[in-house]
Formats: sequence, C-alpha cells, structure tokens
Amino acid sequence: SQGADGKQPALSRLTKPWPKALDQWTHFLHDPSNNAVAHDSEVGPPDRLQWSAEPLWSKEHDVTPSLFALVSGGGRLFYILNEGPVCTIDEKLPDRYSVVARDAFNGVLLWKRPMSDWYSSRIIWGHIPVDAQRRLVAAGDRIYVTLSLQGPVVALDAASGAILHEYAGTERTSEIVCSGGRLALVTRKTHVLDGLLAGRDGNRFRRGYPGQQEGGDELLVVREDTGECLWRNRRRAMPLTLAVAGDRVLFAEEQNVACLDLDTGKELWTASCAAARTLVVHDKTVFAANADPAKVTLTAFDLTTGARLWSREAGSLPNFLFFFASLDVFVARDLVWGMAEGLEWNKEPGSGHLLGLDLRTGEVRRRIPLAGARAILRGAACGPTRHIARLAAGRSDAADWPPPAQGDARMSNGIDRRRKLC
Repeated sequence: SQGADGKQPALSRLTKPWPKALDQWTHFLHDPSNNAVAHDSEVGPPDRLQWSAEPLWSKEHDVTPSLFALVSGGGRLFYILNEGPVCTIDEKLPDRYSVVARDAFNGVLLWKRPMSDWYSSRIIWGHIPVDAQRRLVAAGDRIYVTLSLQGPVVALDAASGAILHEYAGTERTSEIVCSGGRLALVTRKTHVLDGLLAGRDGNRFRRGYPGQQEGGDELLVVREDTGECLWRNRRRAMPLTLAVAGDRVLFAEEQNVACLDLDTGKELWTASCAAARTLVVHDKTVFAANADPAKVTLTAFDLTTGARLWSREAGSLPNFLFFFASLDVFVARDLVWGMAEGLEWNKEPGSGHLLGLDLRTGEVRRRIPLAGARAILRGAACGPTRHIARLAAGRSDAADWPPPAQGDARMSNGIDRRRKLC
C-alpha cells in the first residue's frame, strides 16, 4: 500500500535474536574437543514434528548411508546427501551426492552444491570408513568441506554455498577440525570402493577402518583466512581422535596419545595408550578409551603435562562390538560417562549401571540403573551417541532421557520404538 503522499512506506527489517538457550553442533562430535555434548537448555524429548524435507526414502539399511556429516551453525543445517536411486543398488545407476544447506528452524532449502564423487552406495553398512563423517564443519559464516574423496578442503559461504577459498596442499583430507582460526586436518588414502561390497561379506563382520596405509597418513594445520600451511608431518592419527584445545592439537596413535603445539607442530608430550578409539578433551583433562569384546579401558591424562591421572577398566556401552567406531565417552555435569558395571546388553529390559566418574581421580560419583534403557542396551547402531548436558539421546530405536538431578534415578524410554536415521 501507499502512504498519503503516494510514496511507498519505508520497510523495516526485524531480526529475531539468537536464543541464548540454544547451542550449535558445528562438528561431527559437537566441537573441536570431541565431547559430543550440547550445552542446550531448550531441547528435550521430542513430542511433535517441526518440519520434514525430501528425500522421504533413503537407501536400505545394510548399504552406504544416504546422509553424512550432519552439522549446524548460525541457524542452518548442513549435510552431505545422496539423491541417487533408492530402489536398487547397481553400478550402472550412479549416485548423486551434494552438500545441502537448510534453515534449521523451518527446513527451507537454502542451497545445494553437487559433489564429484563419494563412497559407492554398494558398500556394506559399517564398512564405510568412520572418518567419512568428519569431512564437514560449520564455522561462523563459512563451512569447510571436501567436495570429493580425493579433493582438497574448500571454504563455502554458509549463506549461498559459493566457494570462497580452496586450500592448496590439502588433497585427500579425511578429517577436519576448526578452532581459533586454524584448520587441523588429517589426510589418508581413500577410495570410492573402500570397504566390502554389499553381498560379498558372508560373515557380515563390519570394520569401518581398514587400517593405516603406508605413505597415506599425514597431519597438518592451515590458516583459515589465507590457507597458509603452518606445518605438516607424517604422524598417523587414529580415526575420530583428532581434537583441538586452545593452542594444542591432540590425537591418538597406535601406541600413544600425542599433544602438539597448534601453530608450530612441536611435540609437547606423548603418553602411552594403545589403540585408543576415542579421545575427548574437557578443561584440563584428556580422556582416551580403547576396548576389546570384554571391557573398555578409560585413561585420563593432564592436558598440560601429559601425566597419567588414572586408568580404569569396566564394561562399556556396546557400540564397539561389531565395527570400528568411537566409544561412547562424554563429559557432562562435571563427570565423565561411558563406562558401565554389571551390564548384560543382550538382555531386556537390561541390567547394570551407567557410571559417572570423577574427572581427575576416576572415582565413581554416580550410578544410573540401565534397566529398561533399550536404546543403549540393544546393541550397535550407526554411530556414537549424541548428548545434551542435562539429558542423553540414545542412538538406536528409541531415545533415552535420564533424569538430570537424582543420583540413582532410573532411565526410561522417552519415545516409542522407531528407527532413527543412520
């Protein structure tokens, strides 16, 4: 409409402020520390559908997932999506992978950028290298991603998807961690058909990590703004263990946990710890965990000196039994979680207790009964559990929400049984 003078009225733009109670999930394991816990006081057990988006169907459960590396930042969701045919698995029908951005609040498609190649959809679920989920990071008004398996890291404009920078010398990057204006990267030899093809694995054993390949592993740090490579070396980081804490970069090797200076690559300390699958940093403590079919071993180190603070063996949540994956170790409410006692995961409604340990001594401070917590006890699913500081979201056919305050409160299923996205 026009004003009394016949002119268009001035338009006003109203911007809704970012809710202080909401967190952002910028990395596969939440942030550069690998502690998969959101500091969000708004989210709770879901009771309705806010929005939905295509595709309505994806590839079947036992092959390559159709969706990778979901992260969020600035009110947007980013992920890698296969929009190829879902009704069949045939090399004659090519996959169509893209990086996709949507408004996180209403699901509106913001942009989509095609990728040149990705893992074949013919690979058995669980054989896809686990580091495939670490190729996309949201950071402010940018995202960092590899647009092909062998290609370099590129910076995309988060609002439009336009390429802002291509980082020379970062070809074959398989893991990206962003912190303090730096990109810490791991490069590995990767191929489209890494893993076992569907129908070729009679024992159905799942790996997810084919092992280190000679001449294929490298660790490097580059500047976000200029792309200058600050340093690089041939250190071999175990998958999903790369983390950044302040001016330090940490990772697990086959027999050690290592801490280097972020800007120079100088080794600050190493500590003996065999084949850790998980490395989490919280405040001044580093946690590394490894496992065999009988137990999990969790070890704590001092971030500054590398001194071993404590080590403890116990039962573990069972996501390590069938394929190589990071273990469920997380810090919430000033305790470290992920170990269990008396756990018989193949029984329903379950047994045993989830243990909350003191960060610096390893002493048990809380025990939460696991009876009835199906999502945790029903075995492995597609990846590690995600958590909220006051709740825990299960990773399988239901979500479990342990009461936050009571020391021995029973866990309960917050959602009817339903299959979550893999």
